[in-house]
Amino acid sequence: MHFYLLNQKCPLLLHNEYHIMIQRTQSLLLVAVVAVMACFSFTKIWVKVNEKTADEIIFTPISLTYLTATVDENQISNITETEESTMHIIILAALISAHALLSLINYNNRVKQMKISFVNSLLIGILFVLMYYQITEAEKLMPHPLYGEYKIGFFLPLLALVFNIMAHIYIKRDEDLVRSSDRIR
Repeated sequence: MHFYLLNQKCPLLLHNEYHIMIQRTQSLLLVAVVAVMACFSFTKIWVKVNEKTADEIIFTPISLTYLTATVDENQISNITETEESTMHIIILAALISAHALLSLINYNNRVKQMKISFVNSLLIGILFVLMYYQITEAEKLMPHPLYGEYKIGFFLPLLALVFNIMAHIYIKRDEDLVRSSDRIR
């Protein structure tokens, strides 16, 4: 695979069958989707802390951790950790990244690229629904007066969605340009 940067060939050979054109705006946006979802994998999504009882809930793409402790005269003791796997979140994030890469590789078939980016937008929407459901279930572990705090991991899929929609717009714009030039001939 040769990478083309501003119409100059860089000899980064990965595979000879595909030529990814990185200078296209939609290609850069799809790479940004992959990068954002990679960052999402290592961030916290939501945290809730009860300072009176020293209880804490931490929601990451890999797990939902519930830490309980007893506080005796300003000293924390008897820390208990309960961890629930949320691997479905990280698997969905990997699937979103894979779809963005698949769309990037199919740069020469814009109709297929648009379909893949549409499916990717749906997957990001499903990711939001799953995260919200997981947070509402985690809210039940601690009484109501305290509210959790949304961390950067909650907002990164939103950024990926914006990049994906922008890439879809640029792909459609390219397809419309090609079709209009075909009509002129």
